[in-house]
Amino acid sequence: MRKMKWKVAGWIMALIGAASLAHAEQENPCKKCNPCEGGQRPSREQMMQRFDVDGDGQLSRAEKETLRRERAKRNKGTQGGQRPSREKVIQRFDTDGDGQLNETERVALRKEFKQRRREHKRQNKPVE
Repeated sequence: MRKMKWKVAGWIMALIGAASLAHAEQENPCKKCNPCEGGQRPSREQMMQRFDVDGDGQLSRAEKETLRRERAKRNKGTQGGQRPSREKVIQRFDTDGDGQLNETERVALRKEFKQRRREHKRQNKPVE
């Protein structure tokens, strides 16, 4: 009787684990292409295969423009998915004007970036 209870408990735990994994994958539809969520960026070969229309092994101006438009469409609402430069971060958060971030300024920086990550997860958009 005890063995049967342990078997049933084991099967229930296995089913719960499988269900939670399935739910986690459904939760993030952009995981395959979005590096900020643990996905992989496409390789150079994959990019060439997709955008090198004439097949010469190099991207022409028109092909590069198509690539840029595709990236801009994917990063809509962001600044191209790029991180702000160190100088811009210091300029924005350096309240005492000494050119360096003290602990209070770093706390404000972390708080804002944490908020951006939360918004990103809700919207599935690249982080600025």
